[in-house]
Amino acid sequence: MPKTLDLTGQRFGRLTVLSRAGSAAGPAQWRCRCECESLLVAWAVNLKAGRTKSCGCLRKDALQALLTTHGFSSHPLFAIWRGMVKRCQDPKNSRYDDYGGRGIKCLLKSPMELADQVGPRPSPQHTVDRYPNNDGHYEPGNLRWATRKEQQRNRRNNRILTWQGKSQCVALWSEELGMSQAIIHSRIYRGWTDERILSTPIRSRK
Repeated sequence: MPKTLDLTGQRFGRLTVLSRAGSAAGPAQWRCRCECESLLVAWAVNLKAGRTKSCGCLRKDALQALLTTHGFSSHPLFAIWRGMVKRCQDPKNSRYDDYGGRGIKCLLKSPMELADQVGPRPSPQHTVDRYPNNDGHYEPGNLRWATRKEQQRNRRNNRILTWQGKSQCVALWSEELGMSQAIIHSRIYRGWTDERILSTPIRSRK
């Protein structure tokens, strides 16, 4: 078995190797100190391949630099664009699992690009919605201003029904047909087809 290369004292990105960590058997791990004074244990293979360069502060600083360069912070849509970027790129963001964790990316490089796609914000109640593809990225052609009610209808866990060539959520079918959502959901629960659910008249009670 080849002798483990001693990395003590070597520097990898923001990390300085202090000593060997873990068991002598198996892949080598090393105890490191980051420039920000945080301590962590990293795999030797990741250090040498450049996959581990900091305790995580490097990613955070790069994100912060992205969010504040070129005077973007003065743009009226900066806060909205920044929120999109953080949800998609920052694992510590409370909503990361629903966005970046699902592979969703923000492909707009600045709030100016966002403005070019959606135009002025109609009201303080409007936010950016990924539409028509709620599983798609924040990207040109998949963006709109939407109210909270419209966004709720575009949620990925909404049940979409298709009839007469039209596909939309239960709430919209309910409004269009004058049929309560409770009746529609009851029919879904009973295993009816979309056509039967939406085309069957409601029985009148005598």
